Amino acid sequence: MVCTLDSLAYIHHNLGRHADATRWSRQAVALMVKTGYRYDVAMACIDSGDAHHAAGDLQAARQAWLQAGSLLADSLDYLDDPGIERARARLQLAAPGTHAT
Repeated sequence: MVCTLDSLAYIHHNLGRHADATRWSRQAVALMVKTGYRYDVAMACIDSGDAHHAAGDLQAARQAWLQAGSLLADSLDYLDDPGIERARARLQLAAPGTHAT
């Protein structure tokens, strides 16, 4: 179910249907939180932030990216994972005084 929701968010994001993408992303994140898999939740938060960013909601994008960063901050298990680089790049966009475009 989680993969389906996340896939729907991805598809809608790439189709330019950002409102739908953010709706599916929120549902995917909520379901992933219940599973307790921090890495999956963090990656879904990055995707959700990307969808919010594309929809022009920079505050929601930053919030999602910061949530991903906090989930991964104390986890050394994923240091070599490409997802960490995605998280770092998004966190740079979310830094105070940065205007995400």
